[in-house]
Amino acid sequence: MRRLGIEQPLSYHLHVPMPMNRSSRLKIKTVADINLPHNKGLQWRTLYGNYFAVGGEHIDDVKHRWREDIPGVVDKFLSTNDKTFNNSSTGALIRRTFAEPCRYEHAR
Repeated sequence: MRRLGIEQPLSYHLHVPMPMNRSSRLKIKTVADINLPHNKGLQWRTLYGNYFAVGGEHIDDVKHRWREDIPGVVDKFLSTNDKTFNNSSTGALIRRTFAEPCRYEHAR
């Protein structure tokens, strides 16, 4: 990031949605290919957010891992992995709250 002039990068590596402009996302890939060709662990969201100075606000990560206690309602975001979704109270809460599949999901 310092090679790109980003001295104090912010981390955008959370389990929350991050809108991206398609042409800007393609541009950041080109920038990374040219300036950071050997960085296989590159965090694209963090590079994008810092390069384009998208800003934002500090929040805690919303990823819920195995057997964590969760509130009784979904606030803004709730992220799980397959095991948590299928076998925990977190997954049960999500399935109850969103019982009907949306247009982007396949019917179960």
